[in-house]
Amino acid sequence: MPGHKRNVKGVAPFFEPWFERDVTEVPGLDDLHEPEGILKEAQERAAALYGARQSFFLVNGSTAGVLAAISAAVPKNGTILLQRASHRSAYHAVQLRELKVRYLYGRQADCGEAGRIGLGVDLEEVRRAVEADSRIGAVFLTSPSYDGFSSEIAKIAEYLHTKEIPLLVDAAHGAHLGFSEDFPKSALQEGADVVVMSVHKTLPAPTQTALLHLGSTRVPAEKVQRFLSIYQTSSPSYLLMAAIDECVEQVSKWDTAVWQAFYERRKRLSERLHSLKNIGVWDCFGRSRVPEGSEETASSEVPEPGKILIFAPDGKSGVALGEWLAKEGVQCEMALPAYVLLICTVADTEEGYVRLAEALEKADRMPELRKALKECCAGRSEAEECDARQIGDASVRVLREGGLRNDAQALTIAGAAELPEERMALAGAVGRVSAGFVSVYPPGQPILVPGEEITEKKIAELRTLLQQGAAVQGLD
Repeated sequence: MPGHKRNVKGVAPFFEPWFERDVTEVPGLDDLHEPEGILKEAQERAAALYGARQSFFLVNGSTAGVLAAISAAVPKNGTILLQRASHRSAYHAVQLRELKVRYLYGRQADCGEAGRIGLGVDLEEVRRAVEADSRIGAVFLTSPSYDGFSSEIAKIAEYLHTKEIPLLVDAAHGAHLGFSEDFPKSALQEGADVVVMSVHKTLPAPTQTALLHLGSTRVPAEKVQRFLSIYQTSSPSYLLMAAIDECVEQVSKWDTAVWQAFYERRKRLSERLHSLKNIGVWDCFGRSRVPEGSEETASSEVPEPGKILIFAPDGKSGVALGEWLAKEGVQCEMALPAYVLLICTVADTEEGYVRLAEALEKADRMPELRKALKECCAGRSEAEECDARQIGDASVRVLREGGLRNDAQALTIAGAAELPEERMALAGAVGRVSAGFVSVYPPGQPILVPGEEITEKKIAELRTLLQQGAAVQGLD
């Protein structure tokens, strides 16, 4: 193996560079699951760059790292303190390990009927939760968040370590942090015990490439390696592993001038965007015309420099704005009713920033912007869009009431997922118990999880998302 034998003769041009470099575990090329040679050395280079005790290559993305981190840190049937706004991979780890969950909700900016923006978790919320439940075996946070907001990692880590509780951080969007004073410190620098980073999200690396770092010995490296061998493929791609190593080498050679140049480009872009008269902007350089209510909720909160939040004038037509921008040649990372999310990295060009600014300036000048946005998106009127997405047309997986009454098992996520289920109209599911996950993707944070009661508030949230065109997974 591989079957192409690295023979590029007669193959499609697309495959030539791929096949030339695609190898497998032959003598001299090491084994990711028991690294002793070149892969061990490559992982050591990654650890040196980030200041970790030990680093592991991930070729199944941050998902594999999150699964392994939680599995290694918390024993089966144990209890984890989990930030509610966590990626679905964290919930899958909870399900696989049959864990009990206590939630952290964090600070939030209220955007009215369009939803809320998560701003991170502070020490006091963690302290209250830990003191209320002595069974907590680990704390799992997402920092920076998908939107670029950070939790109080340093304070939380210091407190948890007095309790000998490990802090696990999903920093999938933070592989670029800590290399410049213009950026926040990385979760690893701030004392987290296990940190997962997607190098492909914010650094020059291909999709699926990521790293898991150990910052201490509170979670044994042997257990992490054991679970990585379970959750990752037994035939890891050498193309992806070489790409991680190349990315590490490239970043290690960058001096402060590279990061400063990126920051200065971002600053110029921000100055231009903050001059918009109708469209609102929230980034590390300040805020303008954000939705009513969020000013008081988060007067001093700003995302890290790689993220920009864009708000339509009414604060609730973000999905339409995202679709309109796509037609103008600007692909957004995510569009929700409340806002559009943009990701900026060192790979962005001045040309790209100009195209973004010109598109937003064009939108900003449009009369009756909300109406114009709706008419530009998919050629349908607002009334037709809402009719096509009636909440009554959606169905959700719920536990059968008879099966629920006859089963004494506590409703953990894992327990609920094993009980008899049925489908019913979401509009009539108030008071029933969810049998599956319902989430908006991206970012993949569940609105409903198995074992959770379906409330009127949850249905109202889903109604808004559906009517505004958000991609909701888990409904039929």
